[in-house]
Amino acid sequence: MKNKQINTSKKNQHVDGIWVTWELQRRNIGISNSLGFPLYEINISSCKLLRYLKCIINTFNAINSSSPVVVVAQNPSIILSFFVILYSKIKKYYPIIDSHNSGIYPLEGKSKILMFFSRWIQRNATLTIVTNKPLGNIVTKNGGKYFILPDAIPQMPKNLKQKKLEGNINITCICTFKEDEPYIEILKAAYQLPDEIHIYFTGRFEGKIDPDHHQDNIHFTGFIPDHDYLELLNSSDIIIDLTLRDNCLVCGAYEALALNKPIVLSNTIVLKNYFSKGCVYTNPNHTDINQAIMEAIRNIVNLKKDIKILKIEIETQWKEKISELNCILTQIANNN
Repeated sequence: MKNKQINTSKKNQHVDGIWVTWELQRRNIGISNSLGFPLYEINISSCKLLRYLKCIINTFNAINSSSPVVVVAQNPSIILSFFVILYSKIKKYYPIIDSHNSGIYPLEGKSKILMFFSRWIQRNATLTIVTNKPLGNIVTKNGGKYFILPDAIPQMPKNLKQKKLEGNINITCICTFKEDEPYIEILKAAYQLPDEIHIYFTGRFEGKIDPDHHQDNIHFTGFIPDHDYLELLNSSDIIIDLTLRDNCLVCGAYEALALNKPIVLSNTIVLKNYFSKGCVYTNPNHTDINQAIMEAIRNIVNLKKDIKILKIEIETQWKEKISELNCILTQIANNN
């Protein structure tokens, strides 16, 4: 099937649009700021039904108060994306969906109902933004149009410090302890590390890990405020962020890149193609993960040099892509 990306030959202009999300995520900030779209982060804590109702009301009010030509919604949430597309039939704006992996494959594709809605959203959105070509191919297969835009490299706080951690070499593993992460295998690999190498696991581990049953060089931070989290990354020598998804550009890699930290990543084509320097790649088993960690430690000087080069390359590419997207949105707004 022919690639359904939109032509970008017309001059770049400003588009009247807004960006809506029902969670806090760095990607939303980077892209919405670059497009000049007001960002509505509707992050409400409540029971599910009440939360959805409140979020829909707030989204309704955001759209009505701004009367945009374009509304970008993050997927997930599927409910947000579904509402934004349905409401566009009444308000006559163009619904653009920024779909993450779990938006394309909700619940890892295990729910037939959610997959039905995911495909409907792809088919009925004016445009679906994805992070890589394999996800774009899925959108095309499902009858939609796509544009590829990875995350922006995040801007780090100017007052970010480096604190003294407990090891001679300190590693942070960015983790949410969910089923798309091989955290048990990473833990097994950590058991094999020398005592002077300390590894810090971020994220909510409750119900998944008992922190008292692990050796002294393994630490569990739990959920920590964003500034403390970034300070931990900045204080680490190496960052690990692994996924079991084939077509996922992990958020932690962008954060490591912003801080010029060498990265251990999953051995997938998508990650190797995009994060092509300053990284060590591993399969999701403890033997390979341990070997990758030790390789990163041995080659840390060269990896630091390479990650700085990669950062410059990706920043340049991303500026070109965001300009291209803005041009596409202009064409859409002009109904061409």
